[in-house]
Amino acid sequence: MLIDILKEALRLMKKNLNLTQLIFFFFIILTIFAPVFVGVKINARIIPMLIMFFASICVVLAGIFFAFKKSLEYEISPPKTNNPYDLPPLYFAEFFQGVGKYAKEFLLAGIFVLFILFLTGFCYHLTINHFVEIPQKFIDASSSGIINDNSKLIEFISSLTPKERSCIEKIGIITLGYMMLFGFLTMLYPIALIYEKKNFLISFFISLKKLIKNLPISIVLFLFFNFIIAILGGLSAAFVDNIFISVFCILLQCYLYVWYILALFLYYEKTK
Repeated sequence: MLIDILKEALRLMKKNLNLTQLIFFFFIILTIFAPVFVGVKINARIIPMLIMFFASICVVLAGIFFAFKKSLEYEISPPKTNNPYDLPPLYFAEFFQGVGKYAKEFLLAGIFVLFILFLTGFCYHLTINHFVEIPQKFIDASSSGIINDNSKLIEFISSLTPKERSCIEKIGIITLGYMMLFGFLTMLYPIALIYEKKNFLISFFISLKKLIKNLPISIVLFLFFNFIIAILGGLSAAFVDNIFISVFCILLQCYLYVWYILALFLYYEKTK
């Protein structure tokens, strides 16, 4: 089943390469606006900007996921166009149609996802406090801003004892585990919002039910794509000073996300 889904998703990706434009557009929004909020202290002036940024992300995702759904529908019933060259659709019309139809659902779902993120963060905090004894040295380093200075950070890490490095490794493993858990639990949520046409809470529990129904396949699908995404992200970060390699990695990520989302749609349909 999984191999068939990956093959079919890859075939659809090759046929609908214009979908990468939407993913690239989403990346541009994140690249331009996300760094503005990094390291910024939350105050009355920044809160409205954060709310607008959050709402924009939700609305854009509504349009993107609806466009992906339409690409699957066009496989059964191709759109009627006056195009004599039989070129694939650009999906901009579908994008704006999705924004109009699903913006409200995705905004409410986004707020609910923030609630899930808060619960995940709370459990993460409890886990760290229970399993890791954080040295005062780490707390002092974090409050002094060493983390934001690469040279000081390298010097700080080199001064750590084996026990303190082991502490960092434990924190890293726990952090990665909770990040993957959060990503896995919400993996099918946006697709459920598009397909089920129900309120955001019911859609979330339907998506969870589908994840659990074929749990081994769900886990393998999630790990397969996220492993490749992590590698490409690491390469992009490692060669951040080389604009050509960075852009190449970003383009590869766009194609990979198209393949990933199409695979999720196909997986969702096969688990009905």
